[in-house]
Amino acid sequence: MYTEQEARQVLKHLQPVTYHAPKALTEELNFEYVHAGHILGSAMIRLNYTHNGGQKVLFSGDLGRSGQPLIKDPETLEKADFLLLESTYGGRTHQQVDVRAYLEELVQQTVKAGGSLIIPAFAVGRSQRILYLLRELEEARRIPVLPVFLDSPMAVSAVSIYCDNLNEHDFEMSQLMAEACPLESGNIRLVRSVEESKALNEMKDPCVIVSASGNLAGGRILHHLKNRLSDSRNTVLFVGYQPHGSLGRLIVEGMQEVKIHGGRVPVRAKIASLDALSAHADSSEILEWVSHIRDPPQKIFLVHGELESQQALQAQLERVISSEILIPDYLDEFQLE
Repeated sequence: MYTEQEARQVLKHLQPVTYHAPKALTEELNFEYVHAGHILGSAMIRLNYTHNGGQKVLFSGDLGRSGQPLIKDPETLEKADFLLLESTYGGRTHQQVDVRAYLEELVQQTVKAGGSLIIPAFAVGRSQRILYLLRELEEARRIPVLPVFLDSPMAVSAVSIYCDNLNEHDFEMSQLMAEACPLESGNIRLVRSVEESKALNEMKDPCVIVSASGNLAGGRILHHLKNRLSDSRNTVLFVGYQPHGSLGRLIVEGMQEVKIHGGRVPVRAKIASLDALSAHADSSEILEWVSHIRDPPQKIFLVHGELESQQALQAQLERVISSEILIPDYLDEFQLE
């Protein structure tokens, strides 16, 4: 772990790089960032090798989804000779549901039961989108005006970054920003200190608590679940991928009792999942994005996904594109020609 002084020394060596601004690595090799549409500031990296006719290698990173609020869509590209492509949802498609209607019904049910809605969410991207949707529903009077607590120091810091970077927003968000940042207005309360977070345990009236981490790997969300998971009036809404063997996966799959901070906690709260809020492109969206690359890559390497997802995406890609589709193993090496 870096000390603050060490961190400052490291940061001195970093410099911002904007999208579509090639940066030279050698005389024959440069890189540039293009919009990935995943979270604010996310980018695909394209390596441009200019020797002997040139080659382009594209790293998709986390590929986002088109038509989502807040940020710009993933860019479509004309050419990539080699593509390293994520496959998180390579074997799945997201729920085809009306997200706003689903949230509306869940909030109404929870309030009627006299409980609270607890949403584990990743600090950057998912948390801000949930705030945006809840504010929309409140302004449309589709849900009652409730205290909405964002309880994650990183997520709170990210809210300011979202509100300060108008040039990175899609058209809808930019229009709203002309009046006020929708992530800081309404009944949204940004929880910063540990004391403020602990005080939420004493709150008995219905509320919404959005807290990290999204897959329950740590963070303040564990304290809220420890305090509220055993109350049948409450609802826990999972809006992100829960890896095999994780605490979140155990709860989603119906475990009646889980271990949190060394103690056993009965699961009596209503458990709901909404993967339609995922920031990752699903299999059909990945195929759609790849199909818009004008010149198909020579090879596509499937990375960042469980083997089952990679194999499913490989089979789908092989049916629609002429590229060679490969699933690299650990420490595999390839010669790009």
